[in-house]
Amino acid sequence: WVDQLDNLANHPDCPRTTCLGHTNKIQRCLWGPINRSMFSGSDDTTLRVWSPETGEQKGIVEGVHNKKITDVQFSWDMTCLVTSCGDHWVRLFETSSLTLLKAFNTERNINSASISPLASCPYLIVGGGQDAMSVTTTAAKQGNFHCSFFDHVFDDELGSVSGHFGPVNALAYAPHGRSYTSGGEDGYVRIQHFDADYFDAFDKKVAEANGTPWP
Repeated sequence: WVDQLDNLANHPDCPRTTCLGHTNKIQRCLWGPINRSMFSGSDDTTLRVWSPETGEQKGIVEGVHNKKITDVQFSWDMTCLVTSCGDHWVRLFETSSLTLLKAFNTERNINSASISPLASCPYLIVGGGQDAMSVTTTAAKQGNFHCSFFDHVFDDELGSVSGHFGPVNALAYAPHGRSYTSGGEDGYVRIQHFDADYFDAFDKKVAEANGTPWP
């Protein structure tokens, strides 16, 4: 243990690899599947994929996001990723090819988005709201500080959850998919647990689409 501390103390203060390409602030950077790649989203409106060994750019999404990318998150199996953007859109991509699968217009600033880990609940949760500098003069309802849910199979909005009285800056599903956590500009972290209707919603829509009775 002491030897490990000595090695850390004497480690050269320089990065092993540097990835160059973004032209503006990087908002989010994540390890990709099995740590063979890195994904980054930036104020320069691009989503980029990097080699952690060489720093070489392996892929890029440009011309899709019209403003800064505010968040990037993977699905639990890392086959998909979601981006939130300052252009009010939330976009779902296939990870390996960076193919755009779905896009939802939220008609408000979006700071974070997360993908449900449950296959039986193919949902996205998104949050944001009016810019923080305007919060003091804006009512919570007018500021759109709620979290919204979208079904990325049927392409519709399920509903929303209110509570924050400032912009929502961070969102994450629990690993078991039965709750989510939100962090807001109001200084609160909120944990919300889903009720039975949330878990039944997708199966009910599938039954209706197939013309079969719902219990």
